[in-house]
Amino acid sequence: MKKSIFLIMLVCLGLNVFSQGFSGGLFFGPTTSWISSDSRLVNTSRIHLGYNFGAQGDIRIFDNFDLSLGLQFNNIGGSFSFAGAAFDIKPEEFIPIDTFPIGNRMDFNLNYIAVPIGFKGKTNEIGYITYFLKAGATPMVNLKAKADIPFVSDNYVLVNEHVRLLNIGWHIGGGIEYGLTGNTRLLVEVLYTGGLMDFSKFKVFDESRNAVAEPKTVLNDIHLKIGVLF
Repeated sequence: MKKSIFLIMLVCLGLNVFSQGFSGGLFFGPTTSWISSDSRLVNTSRIHLGYNFGAQGDIRIFDNFDLSLGLQFNNIGGSFSFAGAAFDIKPEEFIPIDTFPIGNRMDFNLNYIAVPIGFKGKTNEIGYITYFLKAGATPMVNLKAKADIPFVSDNYVLVNEHVRLLNIGWHIGGGIEYGLTGNTRLLVEVLYTGGLMDFSKFKVFDESRNAVAEPKTVLNDIHLKIGVLF
C-alpha cells in the first residue's frame, strides 16, 4: 500500500505541471461493493465495506466539458457461494484441496489499482458551486486477493491465483465542486462502477448438465470521493 500511495502522489505532482487547461487534486472516501452473477450456479450475498483514495485530474476539451483521468487505490469485495462443487481451490497459504463444498460462502477482500478515464460535463459556477456529471471506463489491476473461506481457515487467505490480474468496469456519477479560495475547490463526488469482466477463475461442476462450467462473477461498487482540487 505504501508503494501505491507514493505512486499516486507522484502522478498528482506530475499532472500539476500541465497548462491552465488542467486541474487536479487528491481524494479519499468510503466504498460499498458487492459481487453479482447471471449464473444459476452462483449465489451472491453480503456487501463489502472498503475505501478508496487517489489522484484525479480534468483536461479541458471545450467549455464545460472535460476529459477526466484518475489513478486510485480501491479496496473492494463481496461474497458468493456455489450451487455446485468448485474445483481447484488452492489458497496459497494452505495445503491444496481439490474441491470446495456446495453452499460454502467465500468473502473476498480485494485490492486494485484503478485508472478511471471518462468525460465530465459541468455547469458554470452557481454561487460558489459547480455541478457535474461524468461517465467512462475503469480499467483495474489486482494487487492482492484474499478470501475468508470457512472450510479452509478461520482467517483470510491469499487466493491470487484464482483472481484475474486485469479487470474493467464502466462508471457513472456526479457531484459538486465548492470554491474555497483562488483555484482551490472542495470535491464531493459519488460514483457507481459496474463490472464488465469476470474477476474470478473458479470452475464449478454443473450437476444438471454433468459438465464443468466457469460462471461469470463481476464486481460492482459505489464509492464516495471527498477531496481538494487545485
